[in-house]
Amino acid sequence: MNPPYFRSPWSNSLRLTTGLTLAILAIILIFGGPIGAVVSGALLTASLLLMINGYSIEHSKVIVHGLLWRRIFDLCELESISVEPEITNGSKVNLGFSGVFSVLGNFTNPVLGNYQCFSTDSKRTVVIDFVNKRVVVSPADPEAFREAVMAEYSRIHL
Repeated sequence: MNPPYFRSPWSNSLRLTTGLTLAILAIILIFGGPIGAVVSGALLTASLLLMINGYSIEHSKVIVHGLLWRRIFDLCELESISVEPEITNGSKVNLGFSGVFSVLGNFTNPVLGNYQCFSTDSKRTVVIDFVNKRVVVSPADPEAFREAVMAEYSRIHL
């Protein structure tokens, strides 16, 4: 049986921000000369490489899938998981970026405190508390994702 996979759909605001950024990078590419081409190409490449594609749950792990990378979280360290739409609103970036292909990095806000974000839609956010970290993701079906995580957690804690 294939492990559950949850895609990470883009919000309208992420689409708009990404579209505007791509338009600006295209203008820099066209009118910026050789330096503009290098800068816009580097920014585009970096943004694409950090893009979030989805999430899976397998072998007692929650896996965040990027374009050419994966971030793995061990469910043995799970403390809680809850669906919390828009809980990341008003967050400040500590180290990361927000709004071009994804929202990725370390953030803080008054409700969550410090957390790691791997998101594409603030209306679908799921907060996962592990022993020493808090992680926010945004699967297409937040409730089904939470249920799949809890099923895998229950399986490994029989």
